[in-house]
Amino acid sequence: MDLIYVNTNKDESILNDYTLDIAFGNAENDFELTCSIDNNVLDYQYLFYVSDDDKESQYGGIIDSMEVNTKSNTITYSGRSFHGILSSKIVQPDSGEDYYVVSGNVCTVTSNLISRVGLDELFVVQNSREETLTDYQFERYTDLYTALRKMAKTLNLKVKMAYSDGLIYIYFEDIVDYSEDEEWDSSQMTITVSDSKNYVNHLICLGKGELKEREVIHLYRDNNNNIGTTKYYDKSDEICSVYENTSTDTLLDDSKTEFEEIIENIQSTSIDFDASQYTYDIGDIVGVRENITKTFVKREIVKTILKISKGKETITYSIG
Repeated sequence: MDLIYVNTNKDESILNDYTLDIAFGNAENDFELTCSIDNNVLDYQYLFYVSDDDKESQYGGIIDSMEVNTKSNTITYSGRSFHGILSSKIVQPDSGEDYYVVSGNVCTVTSNLISRVGLDELFVVQNSREETLTDYQFERYTDLYTALRKMAKTLNLKVKMAYSDGLIYIYFEDIVDYSEDEEWDSSQMTITVSDSKNYVNHLICLGKGELKEREVIHLYRDNNNNIGTTKYYDKSDEICSVYENTSTDTLLDDSKTEFEEIIENIQSTSIDFDASQYTYDIGDIVGVRENITKTFVKREIVKTILKISKGKETITYSIG
């Protein structure tokens, strides 16, 4: 993999002898790029991307800061990944409106969003999908990268990016559910599974109103993680938590969404494997079985980490 840096005039050159750690997805969306002080050729606002035999690369970012270490004779550049540039912008409702609501072709909507937040000089949307949205409502004051992923997911699409000729192209592809055709287990690769059987199973949901007039809804989960209004666990097996939302008129729907997120966050899996064997995208679905505890997890990929050191690259995918 070659690391190509792009100066503010959009001239491109290759950076040699570097170490890169870049992550994007549900968290981080940033990078650290380290090289010798003698190899200091980058500057603030420079872009870079990783090129792999002319394949489209989603690995890249913009330099926001630099740190010099004279003891190790190194300089470390850090900043936002392409995804982090999007996540540093916020989708806001128009003045006087409760939510930002859109309808139309998914690519046109995305292009309008990019212009709305002032990134249309750097990002371009490829108009290659026919899916449409009808009165889609964005969450209030959510970051743009998260907003695009959630919007795309409603159409069973994933968000992808690629750098080319001074621009970052955004496009959509179908989400792939790899668990239908292949399943990994702990004999095939190194995986870390975190699971729990005893976690919140009774969510007390508090809405509008004061004291005895306050709206209260009780939600429960069963042993299959189904959410309903019928109590399943009791006595010492019952684990309660409180969710409070005083601004919603749809407390039941919002509370179910909150409960689903609590359940999803309990189970997590980290999967490490050679980048030359598999290539997956944020939003794809995978299935993993851990043989010791017999835990099976089917989840979407939520984070990708690329590390390059001494010419060797490794990719870690996290699902959750």
